[in-house]
Amino acid sequence: DSLTPKLLSSMAKENFTKALADLRNPNVRKITLEEFDFGAKGPTLVSARTYNLYDAIALDVDVDWSSEMKAKVKVTSKIGVSIPVTIKNLRFGGVVRVVLTPLTHEPPGF
Repeated sequence: DSLTPKLLSSMAKENFTKALADLRNPNVRKITLEEFDFGAKGPTLVSARTYNLYDAIALDVDVDWSSEMKAKVKVTSKIGVSIPVTIKNLRFGGVVRVVLTPLTHEPPGF
């Protein structure tokens, strides 16, 4: 449980920064990430299903994540006014699909 947030933290921060950079609004000049804390609570894997595809195996995992994440963002308006925004306790629920491919005829060598 405590390992998952540590592994996901840097990836989440990187993706959050990219998402902020991609936001477009005519009234906003710039959005910058000032602070990011992933929190200590990782996602809960509720259930999983597998599917045989033609040349792969798909794994669908139902995920529920009530995070303790906290992000501080600075929004700079078109006229130069900076507005601090705090985002916290983000919640995510949905299905994550992992596709394993290519499949080989030989079993893996452990």
